[in-house]
Amino acid sequence: NYLYNLILESLLVLRRKRNNIDSKLSNMLEIARIMRDKGLVKEERKFLEKTKELAMKHERWGIALEALLWERQTIIIGVDVKRRQQIEKEMEMLHIKFGNLLEYLKLASNIVTRIYKSEVQRNAKDKTLEKPVSHPLLSDPNKKALSVAAKIIRYNAILMHHYLSGDYQNAYKIISESLRFIESNYSTIILPDESYSVALNNLTNVQHHLGKYQEALSTIQKHSSLVNKSGPVKTHAFIYSYVNETNHYLLIGEFEKGALVIKNIEKELDKLTSQIPQSPMFALNANIAILYFGAGEYHKSLAWTNKIINYPKTM
Repeated sequence: NYLYNLILESLLVLRRKRNNIDSKLSNMLEIARIMRDKGLVKEERKFLEKTKELAMKHERWGIALEALLWERQTIIIGVDVKRRQQIEKEMEMLHIKFGNLLEYLKLASNIVTRIYKSEVQRNAKDKTLEKPVSHPLLSDPNKKALSVAAKIIRYNAILMHHYLSGDYQNAYKIISESLRFIESNYSTIILPDESYSVALNNLTNVQHHLGKYQEALSTIQKHSSLVNKSGPVKTHAFIYSYVNETNHYLLIGEFEKGALVIKNIEKELDKLTSQIPQSPMFALNANIAILYFGAGEYHKSLAWTNKIINYPKTM
């Protein structure tokens, strides 16, 4: 237990040295605490102000609120009424932005619920999607998403509507726009690598539906570069980029080329199997079995087919 805690403390020290926005904000708050402990009120407020501004800029609402509440506490016994009112206005703006984000979250959840309940059939217009997509938050240009997070949810909700309605042209337009938006706001997005990985996967699927095979292959290569990252994004990028790549060679009928890719898959698959959800794992195994069959390697195809057969019945 002592060794475990010591390792965690060491990892925290290393993390604080990272040059990302979350580490910077954490360090700035820690410096403000040090200034407070030393009785340096002016310096404490200066760091709180800097922390708040940076947190607001990058939409770290929790830290922004903490900094505002902390700063207000430092002047609560003073007579700086003007600054106190300014802090309250800033807190109100924070409340408005967070409330706007919550509206988009609820709307996105509503769309997902409708999709699952109605068992939407692709390539067929489904009226269950019309009501939420006609919601002012998505259709009215005067109703704005007030944060990067809300805008990404808006993009995803509209993309979901177009994709499941079989409108791949508009889906392509939306996901391309969404991807550019993510790339332009990378440092503001919480878990940006994960958002980017999901967007690249969505773009590849749409490109395949539209027959944009060369574009799809370029997107797959960009997606597979995220495998070099650490954490959950590594697993997500690995499984979905390879599902898409194997599917790519199936769609264009190049089975031999697809079979060559499988060697790269097998090198990493055993290490990541326990972290991969069953559904994409099943899809990858099926693609590999078909590729081997198409390439005339029937024994290998049978081996992968048996893996599918032996999957748990919960699949």
